[in-house]
Amino acid sequence: MAGPNSERKAAYRNCFSAEPILRKADSDFAAGRILPRFKRLALRKYPQGNMVPPHRHLDYEAVLLCSGAYRFRINGIEMELTPGEGILVNIGDQHEDWRGDGAKFIGFSFTLEAFPATNGIPALLAPGVSPQEQRFRIDLKEAEGLARKIYEEEQRQTVFSRLIQEAISLELFWRIIQGLPRKSLSTGFLDNTADGSFRARLSRLFQDHIEEVLTLDDIAKQLGISRTSLTNKCNELFHMSPGKAFCRCKMERAGYLLVNTRLTVKEIAGRLGYASEFAFSRAFRREFNLSPAEWRRNYIY
Repeated sequence: MAGPNSERKAAYRNCFSAEPILRKADSDFAAGRILPRFKRLALRKYPQGNMVPPHRHLDYEAVLLCSGAYRFRINGIEMELTPGEGILVNIGDQHEDWRGDGAKFIGFSFTLEAFPATNGIPALLAPGVSPQEQRFRIDLKEAEGLARKIYEEEQRQTVFSRLIQEAISLELFWRIIQGLPRKSLSTGFLDNTADGSFRARLSRLFQDHIEEVLTLDDIAKQLGISRTSLTNKCNELFHMSPGKAFCRCKMERAGYLLVNTRLTVKEIAGRLGYASEFAFSRAFRREFNLSPAEWRRNYIY
């Protein structure tokens, strides 16, 4: 029987394959993201317990209990955490807490930002979420390891330290989000982040059918939503119609093929589902203000 070490070695070997593990976003409209902007991270230990009086939060705050006792009240509801449990305090929540003797916890506050910038940023938590649904559970050893790395980088103070801290903090953030009940997260946040989101599903649909012609009805049926919902979501997320989004996806693939392959313009047009080279070239110029031939001349080095 294979032991744990041999299983780990096998898993490590299986990591290496011809397929990339990380991939660049397939298109601009699929690359939009909602990400945290970190304000403060604290690793605290209280030899003697203390109490923090009621206060209202202007930012999101995650509190993860590492050891000891921690009681708190959010919007009048009192709860208690056990080590490995945390609470995500929402913007606007009324919060007060009591730390027992020897309590140790990780806490960080953050806001959300959109990349690229948009007019509106969705809330992280769903409307009407209860304090109980703001609890999360996370691997404590993993979380403490990430927090320790952030602290150690603070001591190094190299030219890249802040960037490294941001990257580690980002992992800690997503681990916390992963530990929340899915129903606690707002639809808008999920639509901009999760692999199962509308954005990701639409991107996969476009890539899977990029050689075909998809109507509005086709796209809506594949996604299991109404034509109206599809149009509204595309306008909200991408500021364009579903048809325009699909066309952009095709044109971005065309731009890649023109620069990185020796396929003729006619062959590329056929690969992307266009009945004629003329129709494809017209769509390409409308998107990039260049003909396919001009694009190929300008971007081949």
